[in-house]
Amino acid sequence: MATSQINSLLGAFGLNCPHVDIVPSKRTYVMNLLSGARDEVILEIAHELQIEIPGTKTASAGGFRSYLDAGGTEACVSDFNRALAAVATDPDQAIASASSTLESVCKQILDVRQHAYPRDESLNPLLKATFKALDLSPDGRADPVVKQVLGGLFNAAVGLGVLRTKFSAAHGRGASQSRLLERHARLAVNAASTVGHFLLETCEARRSHSG
Repeated sequence: MATSQINSLLGAFGLNCPHVDIVPSKRTYVMNLLSGARDEVILEIAHELQIEIPGTKTASAGGFRSYLDAGGTEACVSDFNRALAAVATDPDQAIASASSTLESVCKQILDVRQHAYPRDESLNPLLKATFKALDLSPDGRADPVVKQVLGGLFNAAVGLGVLRTKFSAAHGRGASQSRLLERHARLAVNAASTVGHFLLETCEARRSHSG
């Protein structure tokens, strides 16, 4: 890229770029511009340039990220970007953002289905309301295998909320509480990816069927 193209690209993501056309080193120039940028902004720039970020690619995250982009789910994308960006560098924040991603997914689905949010807008009540709105309640399915899978999916999502409450950056931590590691953060992000992707696809299927 020419320096002017670099400035145009980074400026679109809110970075302040000097009005220069020639720099001694484009690499150093870009590194300096990005040094003060938030992790989620850097991740968005990398995604725009189709650059793979080491440590953020997971089995389910890529497909979920693409699905969020295609669906125009701005709040979900923002939350998931933060989760991906923090997996290796800040596992606590990654877990908190993964949980927030699912909360945003649930609210988007409830908006589409024209269902009111629960009074308590934490993850567990939001999941219950979303599963009900999509007719996914494990108790409402006759086939035992389907009930087992749906129940497991729901429990995994609820467990993510518990992780957030006990260990993540969303709440304070006592002196005796241990910190979670990168592998735990990756597990949380993968869980959010799997559950969120399934819920959004189910919502789309219900909408298409009714249409």
